[in-house]
Amino acid sequence: MDISSIEACENDITERDIPAFNVLLKQLNANAPVVEFEAVNRVVQKGGVILTLRDASRGGTLIGMGTLLPILKYYYSYGNIEDVVVDELYRRCHLGRSIVVGLILKSQGLIKNMGG
Repeated sequence: MDISSIEACENDITERDIPAFNVLLKQLNANAPVVEFEAVNRVVQKGGVILTLRDASRGGTLIGMGTLLPILKYYYSYGNIEDVVVDELYRRCHLGRSIVVGLILKSQGLIKNMGG
């Protein structure tokens, strides 16, 4: 699989992406409920980061994603990385690792800004 056309983006989910978003969630968990755009937007509005991978050679199709949820406690901050998934057609190309590393790097800046 040629992955040279894969691009990483942050918090770029639009209503047009919701069907692909739900396909990825179903690949992660067959029992995942259908998610509406408002729910995705709410995660971002509350400080979450959704890192997406898109295939530019397929019109920017959403092919992977992961979520970082920052958490502020009284005396420290941290972040949870959740829902990391890569479309079945793109697996075994280390794209999941790229998502996790990108979210870890992003978390270091978020946590520092939160006072952690």
